Amino acid sequence: GVFVLAAIMAGLMVFQSLRADHNAQLVLVRQNELEAQSRAFSELSSQAAMFDPTDAESFNQLTTIVTKAAGVRRTSVWHFDGDFNSLRCFKCYDHESGGHTRDSLLTAADFPQLFGVLQKGAAIRTTNASGENWLTELYPVYLMPLGCESLLVAPIRHQDEVVGSLWFENEHMSRDWSAEEISFAHAIASMLALRFSMDRRSSLSL
Repeated sequence: GVFVLAAIMAGLMVFQSLRADHNAQLVLVRQNELEAQSRAFSELSSQAAMFDPTDAESFNQLTTIVTKAAGVRRTSVWHFDGDFNSLRCFKCYDHESGGHTRDSLLTAADFPQLFGVLQKGAAIRTTNASGENWLTELYPVYLMPLGCESLLVAPIRHQDEVVGSLWFENEHMSRDWSAEEISFAHAIASMLALRFSMDRRSSLSL
């Protein structure tokens, strides 16, 4: 009985030690995330061109910086047209390929569930895009071909109107979006809204 009790106590000590190590690793990961995000904010805010709607190149820099800071596969910036019937990507950066793309077009006619959710202006996050009802139209034609399963969407607002959205796209199904990542996405969306507010018409023509 003493031997069994000792074995149980030893097992509990090992479990507590492993748990403490795991928690310490999580704290370190969160600290590294916050430091990366802080550096990204500093770099973005120091570039005056980031808020110039006529400077298309600055969006390349923004999506590159944000993708690396968030540790995601892709970052894309989308805007609605005037009547909310289409959603166009005017800048996307893919960390794996190192390339920028633009002008992917989604229409309300083809993606009614997606548009219904995005127009509400709520933050959206999923770690299993293939299992979300509102993504059943988008997943097979956009996310799956790119190998992305996790999606975080932050609305971009201008004068209390949802004018677009910022997307973080990642390949890992098990990725659980942290509170820090969600706050970071909202903060970047607010920066984009500020740029839109300076000259929305010019920014939509990029």
